[in-house]
Formats: sequence, C-alpha cells, structure tokens
Amino acid sequence: MVLQFQEDTGATIAMVGIDMCYREICEGGGCNNKLLVYDEPNMVTTDGQSVVGVKTGVTAECACTVSTNVRSCTPDYCMNGGTCTMNDWDVIR
Repeated sequence: MVLQFQEDTGATIAMVGIDMCYREICEGGGCNNKLLVYDEPNMVTTDGQSVVGVKTGVTAECACTVSTNVRSCTPDYCMNGGTCTMNDWDVIR
C-alpha cells in the first residue's frame, strides 16, 4: 500500500522513530510510548497534492516493567513477598 501510494504520488514516505521515553524518568523504571488518536483530521499539502488522515500523537506513559510474555508464575515474578496467581483465562494477577 505504501509503495502504491509512493508510485501514484511521486512522494517518498520516510519513517522517523519517536521515543517519548527518551527523557522520561519513571520511578518504576518502565516507560511505554502511547499512541494517541484524535477525532480531528490532519491535512498535509505539498506540490499541489493533499493527503488527509487522522491527527495522532505520542506520549510517554510510566508503567510496570513486568513482561507481557510471561506465561506462568515463576518464583521471581513478584517482589516484596507478593504472590502470583493465574485466573481461569490464564491471565497472571
């Protein structure tokens, strides 16, 4: 789809990595980049061509550093004497 758009418009689309956590200091040590999508359009016009999409943004969000790839309760999963349990849908709590 991107290649087709570039061929049709003659434009080049460059991806720029955005890391809002680069300067964020989170007490728990974990930070996630959260994508924000707004209910308003965003229009870009260049060389007589216009492209309209949704307005977006990225913000830093401090979060727990627990991995979402953990599939079972391991001895080191919880800290400070906490107990790990799994519910009926295999979600760790």
